[in-house]
Amino acid sequence: GNNSITGTIMADNKWSSAWTASSKPKKQRLYVRRAPLHRQSKLVSCSLAKDLRAKHGRRTIPIRTGDKVRIMRGSHKGKTPVVASVNRAKRRVYLEGIQVTKKEGTKVNIPFAISNLQIIDVKDATRRFKQSEKKDTAGQKTKIQKAVAPTGKTPGAAKKAQVPAGTASANPIKGDTK
Repeated sequence: GNNSITGTIMADNKWSSAWTASSKPKKQRLYVRRAPLHRQSKLVSCSLAKDLRAKHGRRTIPIRTGDKVRIMRGSHKGKTPVVASVNRAKRRVYLEGIQVTKKEGTKVNIPFAISNLQIIDVKDATRRFKQSEKKDTAGQKTKIQKAVAPTGKTPGAAKKAQVPAGTASANPIKGDTK
């Protein structure tokens, strides 16, 4: 429902892509919490190691099960486990072999924030980087076309230059009336 504390933003369970531009923390949190699944997949992007960045020309890629990561922060810093599972809703990653024992004796995986991890080896790299390579080649083609097309002259300048002096101008409406 709509109450005075939460205001109109919280009234409906809606989401807007315009909230990324907002400086209000409330809207930023709502953007992440209520994002549709196709946007949530981008929110679980993890930074790549320097060698992978140089090789593939990308800084981040969505993390998936089977990727090998390096833990950058916390008590497990420096370890390089494999991703066991990814919880997109909570934006947490569970890693193989890094567990805590509960009081009852069962072992559970520790959830890691994606910002504290770095991908050092990608599972099925050819398939995951294929889309970015297509985008790169398309981007290069458009850059080349844009660089060749502009000549520095206006489109009508060539026509005006070809009209000999003393004859009717290129534009009969604004032309000379002799």
